[in-house]
Amino acid sequence: MRSKNRANRAKKRTSLSDLELRRRRLFARTRLIGGVCIVIAAIIGVAIFVLFSQERLLWKQGAIVAAVILGIYEMLCSRMLARSAIGRDFKEQVIARIIEDIAPTLHYDSSGTAAIGDFTLPSLYEPNERIECSDMISGMVDDVAVRIADVRCFCDNGKDEIAETVRSFGFAASIAGYILGQNSASFRGIFVRAEFNRKINGICYVIDRDASGVQERRFGESAVMDNAAFEQTFATYTSDQIQARYLLTPRFMEDFLRLRTKLQSPVSAAFLGKWIFVYVQRGRASFEIDLSRPLIGKGGVLGEIEETVRAIIGITSTLRLNDRLFVE
Repeated sequence: MRSKNRANRAKKRTSLSDLELRRRRLFARTRLIGGVCIVIAAIIGVAIFVLFSQERLLWKQGAIVAAVILGIYEMLCSRMLARSAIGRDFKEQVIARIIEDIAPTLHYDSSGTAAIGDFTLPSLYEPNERIECSDMISGMVDDVAVRIADVRCFCDNGKDEIAETVRSFGFAASIAGYILGQNSASFRGIFVRAEFNRKINGICYVIDRDASGVQERRFGESAVMDNAAFEQTFATYTSDQIQARYLLTPRFMEDFLRLRTKLQSPVSAAFLGKWIFVYVQRGRASFEIDLSRPLIGKGGVLGEIEETVRAIIGITSTLRLNDRLFVE
């Protein structure tokens, strides 16, 4: 058994080293493309200035158009390179193994989309927005049925798809992404649906005051909770004031504040039926490889990735969802 474990660890180190080497090569290629685009942009900018120096408005518009076109060109080239097998291999060799080590009872599907229906069920975000789902983790954690997914919810204007690609590639592409509206996503982060130990009638919402993209309409009556720190961080709405206090016990409010601190992101929740829906607004993908950062060695992010996955999977234990003490 020990020899088998040593062999598995050696195989893992080898695969990570190979993955890191491929990451470096791919990142170098994207940097090269970015450099070429910047040079071309400078040449076009000078040409426009010389040719249209008297037409100030015209050359300014031309400069903006040239910058955007070249930024998009850089983005598309980067995306073409990023679509190589490195993303898939990263999930199979890193993410899947981390999840298996943390909780063998969970199943990981990098292309899972089954959580889309669950995401819109509490109506926390506009149901007519386009929703994309991937990296679904499902199964049992601490005897709690759980479904976790990386979700992106945005208006159907194509801007966020462009912005998501340019976020990690080069200065020129970042400018283009900003111009095209990189913050158009109403939600980008982790969505969790877990079985809750108190079945309720009606609905109760806990909305992070820093969360963006949440529908502006109120979700029932506002409820003022006794925990000052909780009240300062979250807004609570419910269809039943008594039921809200039955759900949001002093211990649960402390646990929810602790979860927000642990994840370092706005966290909102909705209680509906026997389920709790948790929305962690990280503003970025949680299971994708970042070409600009090393996986191993000095400054490696492997430990950070594992810590993030553990925190996400650990939502059920942080909120003590397996505690059956107060079940009706």
